Amino acid sequence: MYCCRRKFSASNGWMDRFLHVNKLSVVKARTVRRPIITDKESKYISLFLVTIKVVFEQYEPRFIINMDEMNIGKGDSHIQVIGHRNRGYRKVKTTYANKTSLTCCFAIAYDGTKLKPMFTKKGKTTRSLKSLTINASKEVGCVTESGWSTSASMLFYIRNVIIPYTQNAPTCLIWDVHASHKTAEVNH
Repeated sequence: MYCCRRKFSASNGWMDRFLHVNKLSVVKARTVRRPIITDKESKYISLFLVTIKVVFEQYEPRFIINMDEMNIGKGDSHIQVIGHRNRGYRKVKTTYANKTSLTCCFAIAYDGTKLKPMFTKKGKTTRSLKSLTINASKEVGCVTESGWSTSASMLFYIRNVIIPYTQNAPTCLIWDVHASHKTAEVNH
């Protein structure tokens, strides 16, 4: 390892001078304030709690399934936030590439059973899935033109994961209000 000085000793103000010479500054992290719950949101939360009590009375724990999807970027996700002083903004440099991202759908039953995840990749045919190593006994793969969840991908997940798991027994599927969950075909 090469070093210009053998015995380096940081004196008071050394870091300040280093930052000044290189026209850098340190950005202090801000804390995130807890959002205030509005009356409307409070009513929805109360309604949800009442509904969930009814669900627990009517369904076995293995038939109460919570499901959600998230985007997962492939590759290096290191983000660097260093910027020049006297600028009104900071540029964020990242190696995240949207073309290599996946949408993952995860589901877990109230009894703790983890259902097969679904990986949705951007593409037009199932050939796009060849770049993924899908183990059919542990996960399923799906392709959409955007790479995001659609009503077609949700139906695919219900038909290929939820129904085989529940064997057509009455089931309560809990998910968020994403547009792909609200279509008539999915809610049928």
